[in-house]
Amino acid sequence: MLRRGKKTINSKWDNNTGILSGDVMLIISYEVLNQYQDSKYIHLSKKLTEISRLVCEGQQADMDFASKNDITENEYFEMIKNKTAVLIGCSFMFGGIVAEANDINTNLLYEIGLNLGIAFQLEDDLLDCFGDQEKFGKKIGGGYYRKEENLIISFHKLKFRTKKEIRI
Repeated sequence: MLRRGKKTINSKWDNNTGILSGDVMLIISYEVLNQYQDSKYIHLSKKLTEISRLVCEGQQADMDFASKNDITENEYFEMIKNKTAVLIGCSFMFGGIVAEANDINTNLLYEIGLNLGIAFQLEDDLLDCFGDQEKFGKKIGGGYYRKEENLIISFHKLKFRTKKEIRI
């Protein structure tokens, strides 16, 4: 499987290596946070922990959606927010925290990143259905074949609620 034109860790090695890689990246994140003084470290580590949990919840929702035909628009947007957008929002927010911006500006940075992340995921969903495989860097329709929810499939399911009506 390709991701942005490169093999994923799971396809290059295996699932266990992929899981271990994710664990190591999380540990490295906390090591990076260790360079900050107590108050910044506490703020950053609490946010990183919160965002990490949201990403796991978003991924679980995405996996659950594979067997559901009654996903609402709100559920879909909550899933992409948690699975993808919070990571970009968190990155923007961390910049504000490290720069010692006030809470209002730090929260605005988070919201800007969150909206950018949602836009990114919507574009990714559209490209998964209609993009150029060479430019996109992964197989077109790959999400559909892996039974992953995306914008097009979700709205199709909203329109046609019964299994007999769903023909993708």
